Amino acid sequence: MKSSLKVALWIGFCVLAGCSATGISDVEMAGLTSPAGAIVPVTTPRPVKTMQIYGGQAGGSQESEVWSLTSKQIRERLTTTDVIVSIEQYDNKGSFRYLGAESSAGKGRYKVIFDYGASRIENVDAGGNRSVTGRIGVGFRITAELNTKASNLDLSGLMPIAFAVQNNKAFGKIHFQAYGMSHDKLPLVVPHSGAIDSSSIQKALEAVGAVKTLIDLDETKLEPYLIGIVENPSLQVPGY
Repeated sequence: MKSSLKVALWIGFCVLAGCSATGISDVEMAGLTSPAGAIVPVTTPRPVKTMQIYGGQAGGSQESEVWSLTSKQIRERLTTTDVIVSIEQYDNKGSFRYLGAESSAGKGRYKVIFDYGASRIENVDAGGNRSVTGRIGVGFRITAELNTKASNLDLSGLMPIAFAVQNNKAFGKIHFQAYGMSHDKLPLVVPHSGAIDSSSIQKALEAVGAVKTLIDLDETKLEPYLIGIVENPSLQVPGY
């Protein structure tokens, strides 16, 4: 296991600014409460239709159809490279409550999402005269669905989760999804879903490194996906 991959799991939220368009259903907005201004992951990442690229008036940006862009142009705009940690907890009504990257968890049911990849923040047209802030990008999602049996557990990284499972303080499943990229070798690097144990954690860490390499390859076809949203109609985007 490479130390650089361990370090990557602890990188927090990074926020840039921009503008894009896609459709977001009410289902995505419902059933999940979150702090004001928090960007929460969408259940299923989906392609966006447009994104901002350089080349507008006075050297600024312009909105372009994604299909018309090269992977090089897309890569140049996805300037945030990190792992975004999102922790959600089931409440007694069956909905998820968003906890951000909060690390301490009590007994209960949790979903922890690690989004690794290249991304940026852009305004998104959600339909119905609604404006939201969206994180768009390409990368690799690791989702851990957990049942915890103890208090004060650290769920902010894969290694702490593996430690909790190993000590019989939690159990659950882990799922993997690559999004926004196409390469012949991609199916070979994405692990199968299964129970959380030392083996699945090891495979997850190896996949993170492999996906990072594929994103940077010229022959990899990139198509940005919407991976997180927050309602914010009054957002002012600087520089556009």
